[in-house]
This record gives sequence, structure tokens and C-alpha cells, in this order.
Amino acid sequence: MKKRRIIHVDMDAFFASVEELDNPFLKGKPVIVGGHQTKRGVVSSANYLARSYGVKAAMPLWQAKQLCPQAVFLPVRMHRYAEISRRFLEIFFDYTPLVEPMGFDEAYLDVTGSEHLFGPALEIGKEIQRRVKEEIGLSCSVGISYNKFLAKIASGWKKPGGLFQILEEDALDFLEELPLEELPGVGYATKERLERMGLRKAGELRQVPLEVLEAEFGKMALELLAYAQGIDDRPVTPVSERKSIGEECTFAQDISDPERLLMILLEMTDRLARYLRQEGFRAQRVTVKVRFPNFKTITRSDTLPQPTDVNDEIYQAAKRLFLKSLPGRVRLLGLSLSGLVKVEELLLFPEDKKVKDESLVKALDKIQEKYGEGAIERALRLRGKRKG
Repeated sequence: MKKRRIIHVDMDAFFASVEELDNPFLKGKPVIVGGHQTKRGVVSSANYLARSYGVKAAMPLWQAKQLCPQAVFLPVRMHRYAEISRRFLEIFFDYTPLVEPMGFDEAYLDVTGSEHLFGPALEIGKEIQRRVKEEIGLSCSVGISYNKFLAKIASGWKKPGGLFQILEEDALDFLEELPLEELPGVGYATKERLERMGLRKAGELRQVPLEVLEAEFGKMALELLAYAQGIDDRPVTPVSERKSIGEECTFAQDISDPERLLMILLEMTDRLARYLRQEGFRAQRVTVKVRFPNFKTITRSDTLPQPTDVNDEIYQAAKRLFLKSLPGRVRLLGLSLSGLVKVEELLLFPEDKKVKDESLVKALDKIQEKYGEGAIERALRLRGKRKG
């Protein structure tokens, strides 16, 4: 049976790169996307120059300002990023119908059945990289292997603009020296537990009997061992039409402050709700995803009384779901909206309050489009500032 050929394409510093594409003046400057440097928000994206100063995703903007005071701080423009995302997805679909987008800036492609048309997976990866650069003007990193896990590892191996392939016959040798924190699910706390067992590399993990790992990690042990052996059977699941939108963020360090976590959730809500309005959608289902340091992941969902694109209606539902999960330290936080319907498909007239709410957020959208996201400050953020 022919081994699968999976490509993982990851756009390099996507949000920041789009800003540089639209404004050549930013070239050669550290760029941080997330809002104004004095706001209580977090970094959504930073270009590689800003990262060289220690700036990371989900870092508070005030901290990013301290690390890189000369940076250009810009608001998130989700509509523009979605537009660019659609353009590079069109390129991917030229090579295979099996495309699985992961957010706005990355995707998996199963090109197993495409090699007889376009040549080996490595050549397809090169061609995709060339077209993204020539047709869109952006850089992407491409990883190729026989499963999703190794393809994603490969795409990050020589960033930015990297092209790397891990073949079956080379996988175990490649994984031998791979730091354990590179394995999916190994965060700070799990890494510490593995180090207490004397384990730091995937090759060392492979030598540990499964029953020993199960005694320490339970069900997670089998997954850890499989990744260390280069095994990942997850299929590439194509999405034929947009049924949901979402964001998630894996933190460089676990966060335990619930106020900060709620602020990040609020930032996600504002961006996703604004995207809904720009694209003419409303959502009826809200899902919050929380992953803990031990890799335990909780997802909680709630169905709203009627589809909405109003920020506060979405945030209040998300906040309730988040508080139900009773988080301690959090490694990953995500928010997704599903049950999407086009506004013109809704047959019932909204209630008066609904009309007022939607008129308000549309007015706020216009102000932000004209003057930037810093033109309006949420009361919750202002309270956070006074506390800080």
C-alpha cells in the first residue's frame, strides 16, 4: 500500500506579513499586530524582526512594548487576513481536493493521489511555495512527510521560507534527537514530568515501556509513544464550505490568571464577531476550548436562542462556558462559532433590541475601520487598566 504524502503549508508571520504587503513602509521594521501598545490586549502576530526581541503571540501588548519599544503596533484586520487566506487556499485546491485549513494561516494537503499529475510531493511543495510568493507576494514554509504530525514538524524546521521533507526511511533517525517539547501535547508541565523521568528527546521516549508511561500519563501515554515512533493516522479532512470560524492560541507559558484569560477570550470574540458581520454571517453555536498543561482538553458548547453577530451576545455565552471549565493553569484557549447562516437566509424579523444592538456594532465597525481599533475602548479593558 502506498504511503500517504502530506504537505503542511504554514504562512510565515501571517498577520504581520499581510500588513507589510499592504504597506511597504513597514519593511525592515519590527511589526506587532494586536492593537495599540498602551492597550490591555495581547499580541496576535509579530514579524520575525520583532520576535528577535523576544515578542511572542499571546504576550500582553505592554510587555511587547517593553521588549521592543521601536516596534510598529497595528490593529487586527481579520477581514483582510480572511481575504488573503481564501486566495492561497485557491492555489492549494489546484493540486488536490483534500485540503484541510487550520485557521487562516495554515493548511494540510493530502497529495497522495496527485503525484501522477503534478510530480513528487516535494515538487508540488516547491510549486505551491513559488505561486504563493509570485501571485500573492507572501512567504510560506512547506513541510512534507507521510503523516500530519511530521509534515507540520517539517514546515517549522527551516522557517521562514523553508522547504523540508521527512521520508519514511529517515523518520526515526530524525526523531531520535527531537526535543520532546516538539511533540503535540507536550507543554511546560508535561515536559517537566518527562524530564523528571530522565527523558528529553523522542528517541529516549521510544525506549520506555508503555506500561511505565501509562502509570505516569494515563491515556496520553499511547499518543506520546506513537508520535515518538513517527506514527499518526489522522486523515486530512477537507472542508467544502465554511461551517464555522474560530481562533485558538497555545501560550508560550501556561496562564493561570482568569482575568487575563477572559481578556484574551474577549479579544477573540471581537475579532470573530466583526468577521461575521463583514462576511454577512450570523452564528448560533459558541464553543470554548481549554487545554491544560497535562494535555487534558475540554470543549464546551452552547446554542444561542437565535443566530447573532453581536459581540456581547457571543462573549457572554463564551464567558459562561469558560467559567464552567473551572480552569487552573491553561496551555491553550480557543473560541469557535458555528451554525453559520447568511443574513439574507434569515426569514424572521429581529426584535427591536436586536436591531438596536446590530446598529450599534455596525456603527462601531465603521469607526474602527476609519480610525483603527484604538479609537474605541471597551469598559472591561478600562477596568483592567485601572487595576493595572
